[in-house]
Amino acid sequence: MGNIIKNHTFRNKLLKICSYVFVLLYSSSVYAIETKSAGTIEGLPEINLATVLSFAIKLFFTVAALVALYYLIMGAFEWLSSGGDDDKISGARKKITAAVIGLIMIVAVLAIAWTLEQLVFQGNICFGISCDIKIPVLWQNQDSQPNRIGGTQRT
Repeated sequence: MGNIIKNHTFRNKLLKICSYVFVLLYSSSVYAIETKSAGTIEGLPEINLATVLSFAIKLFFTVAALVALYYLIMGAFEWLSSGGDDDKISGARKKITAAVIGLIMIVAVLAIAWTLEQLVFQGNICFGISCDIKIPVLWQNQDSQPNRIGGTQRT
C-alpha cells in the first residue's frame, strides 16, 4: 500500500512539474504584441545586456539572502525541537552561525560594491548594485560603419 501511495504522489508531482513547464513555454505566444518601434515597447525601459546582467546580480544577492534567512529559521526550528539533546543543539547552533555569517558577508559585499560605485567611481564604473553595469564600447556608430581593422569609416 505504501508504494502505491508513493508512486501516486510521485506521479502527481511529475504531472504538476510538466504542467508548469508547458505553461511557461507556451504561454508567451499568447501575450505577444506588435511593437511600433524596433525592439522596444512604449513606456517600458530598453532591455539590453547591461540591464539583464544587473538584474541577474541583484537576483543572485536576493536569493542568497533568502536562502541564508531560511537556513537561519531552520536552525532556530531545530534548536526549538531538539528537546535538550546536546548533539541536535550543537547542529542547530552551527546552522545559525553559518546563516548569520552568510548574511554578514552578503551585507558586507553589497556595502563595499555600493561604496565603490557611488563614492569611489562616482557612477562611472558600475557593478550592477546601485546602477546598471557599464559595458565598454569600442566605437560609437554615428553615421559611420566599422571597417575591417576596427576603426570607423565615414559613408
